[in-house]
Amino acid sequence: MSADPWEGPTCSECKGRGDIVLTRGNHWLSVECADCHGTGLADAPPPPPRYRPDGYRIPEDGEEYDPDLHGPIPSSRWERPS
Repeated sequence: MSADPWEGPTCSECKGRGDIVLTRGNHWLSVECADCHGTGLADAPPPPPRYRPDGYRIPEDGEEYDPDLHGPIPSSRWERPS
């Protein structure tokens, strides 16, 4: 399968073919491109990180919270009195 140039930019690894051919001597093996999953098209770039109004970055799913990067942990208004 090869990518249609009208559908978007082509994959940089397989050059839009959708598969990669490995050769050694008289033997060859064709494998599906892992970057584009055989479509031949380049994936869209990931969305930019989201930021809070105070300029700190919002943590993404599965990302550890880093106070230097994500800002101080906001205090809860619903804390229990001591």
